[in-house]
Amino acid sequence: MLANFTRDVCPEKIRKVVPLPMAMAVPFLVGAYFAIDMCVGSLIVFIWHRVNKQKAKLIIPAVASGLICGDGLWILPSSILSLARINPPICMNFVPTKSK
Repeated sequence: MLANFTRDVCPEKIRKVVPLPMAMAVPFLVGAYFAIDMCVGSLIVFIWHRVNKQKAKLIIPAVASGLICGDGLWILPSSILSLARINPPICMNFVPTKSK
């Protein structure tokens, strides 16, 4: 609420650096893995715009749609593996070390 109020009352120069609360809430709603995917995708788009701006404008929506669909398609096999209590081979597990 404070961020929204700040954005409403501040001049344009300050307003554009105040983060949107809804954008900050997205990782809490969809999960951290999706926020990481969005961050990596944004970095790729940024670099792609630097390399070839015209081609990037034409192809980025199609590539983004394909990547989102691909991520959604993996949810079904992932759910089946989870129900079968099978851990994926690329799982990271952080455990405390034994003290001597």
